[in-house]
Amino acid sequence: MKENKEIIYVCLMSTDDEIWRPVIAERINNSYFKIVSENDNPDDEKWQFKTSDVVRCSVRTPFDCTHSDCLVAVEKITSR
Repeated sequence: MKENKEIIYVCLMSTDDEIWRPVIAERINNSYFKIVSENDNPDDEKWQFKTSDVVRCSVRTPFDCTHSDCLVAVEKITSR
């Protein structure tokens, strides 16, 4: 079975600036992803969405993204 893992970006909630953390997620379909990365520093970094959350992503250009278009988590669908 082929793995459908990709990098998506999750907003950090523990800062006043717009900062996005790249995380690994499994593609469920065109816009839904399950976050599989673990937050190694949960006391300092509060992710908008957590490990195992299924999120809807859209293509955007976040402020600190080095690429022109990134998959950005915009809505929590469910936790698994």
